[in-house]
Amino acid sequence: MLPLDERKLAALHAVQATPSTDQPAAAQFSLYVMGTGDHMDEIYGCIDFLKQSGVYERSKHFCTKLRGDAGAIFATLNEAFCRFGPGAGHVTLDVTVSANSPTAV
Repeated sequence: MLPLDERKLAALHAVQATPSTDQPAAAQFSLYVMGTGDHMDEIYGCIDFLKQSGVYERSKHFCTKLRGDAGAIFATLNEAFCRFGPGAGHVTLDVTVSANSPTAV
């Protein structure tokens, strides 16, 4: 497994390379990293990546809110799931995505 800083950088590059869908969306998710003694390092590393992702809106109680283009949001969720946590461990995402709701996105 690559060092955390290298994984954060790779995740940012992947999100930046994602084409726009021109579909605004919002998401709220939590990342749960299990099976490793350094799980908080992985979670904080993911939060640092999220804050730089371009779709980070704010932290909430035990979750993060994202807002922006749907393509970038789903790319960010993919990177969070695939790049943070132990390679042979257990990672879980709890995700809610909203688009085309009556409220402003």
